[in-house]
Amino acid sequence: MKLFRCLLIAVFLVFAVIPPFDCWCKDSTPPSNVAQAYDSFKPVGSLQEERIYDKYVVRIYGRHDMSESSLGILKDGNLVYTLQGHFFSINSIYEEETGIHMCDIGTNITGDGEPNLVISEWSGGAHCCFDLHIFEIGRNFRHIDTIEAKHSQNIIFKNIDDSPGFEIIVQDWTFAYWNTCFALSPAPSIILKYDGKGFSVAHELMKKKPPESVQIMAKRIKTLQEWEPGLPPVELWKEMLSLIYTGNASSAWSLIDRAWPKELTGKEVFISEFKNMLKESPYWAEIEKLNCK
Repeated sequence: MKLFRCLLIAVFLVFAVIPPFDCWCKDSTPPSNVAQAYDSFKPVGSLQEERIYDKYVVRIYGRHDMSESSLGILKDGNLVYTLQGHFFSINSIYEEETGIHMCDIGTNITGDGEPNLVISEWSGGAHCCFDLHIFEIGRNFRHIDTIEAKHSQNIIFKNIDDSPGFEIIVQDWTFAYWNTCFALSPAPSIILKYDGKGFSVAHELMKKKPPESVQIMAKRIKTLQEWEPGLPPVELWKEMLSLIYTGNASSAWSLIDRAWPKELTGKEVFISEFKNMLKESPYWAEIEKLNCK
């Protein structure tokens, strides 16, 4: 009997102190143990930026010297994603002409109807490197893709084909510092489009008609003063890359044949080194496909 009384008292105390589960559902204030999920995230530095969208809270912490940063994403008070990096920023999405923000947290970037979040990450270098972390923040949370933009600080989000969502335009910096300084390094554009899983090269949007006259282009480059044995002006491989990255590789090889002065040696060596550099590109497999179509 004594044991039975103790059990009754224990049950009474439990229900007297702890509200039933359905009360939590009706009350917009989360219980303390859920709210404490915020404190389970151990970031570096102090809070630098916070944004709220529907059930999501996005927090960025960092040190004042920008040497280290932490990203934390919470849904319904629960930590669903963390990332340690260099310097994070929320919604670094730029308008093509002005470079100002054009999309806010919750904008549907992919075109699938779900709200998205874009986090940019900067390594802290003079002009490199920049990454984009793209998330879905709707009924379900997921990390969609991370785009390594390298030196591409002003990444462009633009609706090119009038379909829902944005294409992302970055540059391929494989040829940065190759035979020239960074300021003169050519960086052909890459157009990325959401394919249902992540962002991939949009061949149909990058493809362009071949130029009307390669001969005119070659004649102009041939008269430039920067020619050296084995090393043409930067303008030559800049135009070649522009042709190759729009599906006109045959025109690029025609250009170098027409532009290279007969009295200068080193053309074959240059072409070999140029092709080897092309293969270093993270997009090369897709660029090859672009030129096969």
